[in-house]
Amino acid sequence: MYITSNRPDQNRRRISISDIRTLWLSSLGSALEFYDFIIFVFFAAVIGKLLFSSDLPDLLRQLQTYSIFAVGYLARPLGGIVMAHFGDLYGPAFSLTSIKVPSYTPLPYRKTPLS
Repeated sequence: MYITSNRPDQNRRRISISDIRTLWLSSLGSALEFYDFIIFVFFAAVIGKLLFSSDLPDLLRQLQTYSIFAVGYLARPLGGIVMAHFGDLYGPAFSLTSIKVPSYTPLPYRKTPLS
């Protein structure tokens, strides 16, 4: 495969293994994100019944369930922008550490007895 340009004076460049790997991984990430969306849409009625009051109309419950997904979907790029800023400012180790820290919050709850 060749990547060509509209300009005739540029030479053709072959797609490298690194380019193919990048395309493959970005396609895989997009497919997994789409799969997540499809699963959420299929189970939206069940999620709505579990999270919201049963005396609400079905349409309102569906809209509230989809709004949960929309907020999460819109917050992801904002989180990426913030984490990219801190990664550029302090280095990638800082941003990766700051992502791991909230996952340690449930640890004390695992050590407490249930009764």
